[in-house]
Amino acid sequence: MADYAFFRMLVLLAKGILALLVLGAVIFLIVWICGSFRRHAKKTLIALCCSAVVLVLVAVIAVVGQSPPSEIAQRTGAIPLPDGLTVLHGRQNSGFDSAEVWLHFTMAPTNLAVILSSGTYTRLASCNLDFDAYGPPQWWDTNRFTGCLFYQCASGPAMGYDASGKHIVVNAAKTEALLLMRCWND
Repeated sequence: MADYAFFRMLVLLAKGILALLVLGAVIFLIVWICGSFRRHAKKTLIALCCSAVVLVLVAVIAVVGQSPPSEIAQRTGAIPLPDGLTVLHGRQNSGFDSAEVWLHFTMAPTNLAVILSSGTYTRLASCNLDFDAYGPPQWWDTNRFTGCLFYQCASGPAMGYDASGKHIVVNAAKTEALLLMRCWND
């Protein structure tokens, strides 16, 4: 998991550099509009263009840098990956004091027992929990599962954080599921 902590540090560093570049571009634009650098308009325009190019490169790296879904599941240890389980979608969000792993996967019906045995899961009576507060990906839709099963589990340290919790929504046939693993520092 040391690799993950290093990756998280790089992401935070990139976000900080991005914020500084945006701030610098805004200051240059304000100063240029106010007229202080009008006589140096060409240099100011070049500086703004360079800042814009760097911002675009950082944005492209952030978008392209997202790992394949199966790699996210394997690297984060969100769920065991038995034969017959295929991760269709995955997203990982990392912040200073928290992280989220969102997974959508299909599986053999027998794989649910393997997944549930990896933690102390509790089955809840309803699947109608509101995940919107966490900003789920577009493919996260618990409403498509009629007669779904909902499990949750509190677990210990994960991905370099102090604590974690998992939510799994499974279709009635036990062949498709959505998982949210939240990690945080106490």
